[in-house]
Amino acid sequence: MTSSRFPGKVMRVVEGRTVLEWVVRASFKVPGIDVVCVATPTGKEHDAIVHEAERIGAVVVRGSETDVLDRFRLAAQVLDADLVMRVTTDCPLADPDICGEVLKVLHRSSVDYVCNNDPHSYPHGLDCEAFTRATLDAAAASAHHAFDREHVTPWMKREPNVRRAYVGGPGGEVVHWRWTIDTEEDLAFFAAVARHLGPGVPYWTDVARVLKEHPEYHEINRQRRQR
Repeated sequence: MTSSRFPGKVMRVVEGRTVLEWVVRASFKVPGIDVVCVATPTGKEHDAIVHEAERIGAVVVRGSETDVLDRFRLAAQVLDADLVMRVTTDCPLADPDICGEVLKVLHRSSVDYVCNNDPHSYPHGLDCEAFTRATLDAAAASAHHAFDREHVTPWMKREPNVRRAYVGGPGGEVVHWRWTIDTEEDLAFFAAVARHLGPGVPYWTDVARVLKEHPEYHEINRQRRQR
């Protein structure tokens, strides 16, 4: 709720659903997922997120506001998770199938960390990562820089002993598309697209089809296309 650039963005309502609900609904559709957890900070200002997450059926674990890595560690501990998938709640168009592919690679291989955004090959807003509980615990114990603690996985991406894998996307022009929410313009873009998506959980090809029919929507947040 205290995002410095866009406070309260995950509670904004688009097509009758909060941004949080869009993400949680997609997360429930990820193949191989057992539990969907919203890991949010302690403090009264975040209570609205707790109430909304519980309303839509997610488990809630509360931890540090600034040390997000430890918040993830705590959530994994509380849920006794073996594998953890990270999807950020400002990405309402998260694709369950893409997430499922990333999770499947982690589940079926001997690697410790899998992502779909290093290098970027999908629109910004479809990023997801999955890692083992042991890797998460090691990161929480070993990462000391504030950047690592805030962004959860940088230590995993550079630690030599972490075995990594990558699930690539189509690349090309779509890499420059921006589907995440960090500004009012991003929210306006999402609202424009969402009018065409219907009541179900959309997949990224559904969104791409809307944009093919309405290329003018790209202009709504074009000035915000930074990673």
